[in-house]
Amino acid sequence: MHRVQVHADSLPPLYRSFIHAAQLPLRDRLDTLRAVAESSREFFLGWFQLGDELFHRGPLAGHRRSEAIPAFERAARLRPDFRPSWEHLAWVATAEGDSSTAAGALDSLESHGVAPDAFSRELRALLNVGFAWRFLPESAAVRVTAQIIGQPGMQSSADFGAGPRMLPTFDVPRGAIALGEILEHSTSQEWQQSGLTAQTLGAVALGRLDRLHDLARRVTEVAPQTELELFNDELPAVLAFVDSSSIRTIEALDGLSSWIASSGVDPLRDRAVWMSTLLGHRTPPRAGAPVEFELFIAADSLASAGHPRAALVLLDPLPVDAVARRVDPFFRAIVHLQRAKWRVRIGDIEGARNELLWHEHLDVVGLPTGLPQAAEVDWAFGTLARWRLARLLDRAGRAQRGEACEAYAAVVRHWSRAPAPYGARADTARTRRRALGCATPQAAR
Repeated sequence: MHRVQVHADSLPPLYRSFIHAAQLPLRDRLDTLRAVAESSREFFLGWFQLGDELFHRGPLAGHRRSEAIPAFERAARLRPDFRPSWEHLAWVATAEGDSSTAAGALDSLESHGVAPDAFSRELRALLNVGFAWRFLPESAAVRVTAQIIGQPGMQSSADFGAGPRMLPTFDVPRGAIALGEILEHSTSQEWQQSGLTAQTLGAVALGRLDRLHDLARRVTEVAPQTELELFNDELPAVLAFVDSSSIRTIEALDGLSSWIASSGVDPLRDRAVWMSTLLGHRTPPRAGAPVEFELFIAADSLASAGHPRAALVLLDPLPVDAVARRVDPFFRAIVHLQRAKWRVRIGDIEGARNELLWHEHLDVVGLPTGLPQAAEVDWAFGTLARWRLARLLDRAGRAQRGEACEAYAAVVRHWSRAPAPYGARADTARTRRRALGCATPQAAR
């Protein structure tokens, strides 16, 4: 990339802007890519790159994932032989519940013949499984899944363990759980761990918190890793903090107590101390603890004392994405959910809305097969984010009705028949959809 940058200034302005965009901060990058695409409407690579950035990282900057669809559609029209445009279009359309566009993109992929390499075949398999769980009855989705994973070479792939972990990007946590259960019963310890991780995060998305303790026990038996054990103890604490009616604080603190009392690995103890403090059980941090933890605690204290604007001023400059990758995979979800609450309190409804879109991203580090990534945490908390988005926009009035209807539909789809409080919220969402006159959503799981 450096060699390309060195020679970029010798290129025409359009290509120069396109190349330099990769080095810009996310919001500036998106603005630059849109300007490049719109300034030369026949430049297919500009449209593809705009769609790619909107799909993978746009929601982290407050853009809806659906904004990527027109860009991919235009790229595909300009270069119909370019498979990645159709692959990405099928992916984002499936996630958005647009069965017609998704099916058309998959058909276009098939019209270009057999996938040319192993990676393309595996990606096409993932797209088809995602489509099945999003749009077909569960029994049919199970059959499609079994058929696809039974294809020659599929289970010998080094990336097979990532399958259930990636399915939430199609908004199908039930599919992630189903494939995760298959992997749990394999002979590979790595696949067993990956399958159980998928089931755990799928259970969060579906409001099935009653399953978390048993899943944590099973994953500890399969893969006794210290950091994974902390993750499973930290998860209930995060739920208790961001959604206090979901888990009792005393139970969440109990899971953290042994980590705080230990003299083990400092970064892991730092995470436990941070979460315990947020739940009201303050423990002094060690001298070398991440400063971002203390900044968040200070911001949260300001907001609790009636100063949400000051809390946002303190927290907004933090490199949230980097901290979530480097320090704690829960950090980004917590920050977006809390900042949304604070923005509502200062009357910034649009800012709160943008915060609650963050989970729609697809920004992973490699393929998720080992320890849970920040992205996976974000996807798991997506249903809670949409519940809050629906309630926010419902109160905002007629102009936001369509988006509120979509968010309520997701809540109904994921939380119906879940234990309290989630099942009751699904009932409320169903009632509000009727009151708002929402259109009947496509059949989807």
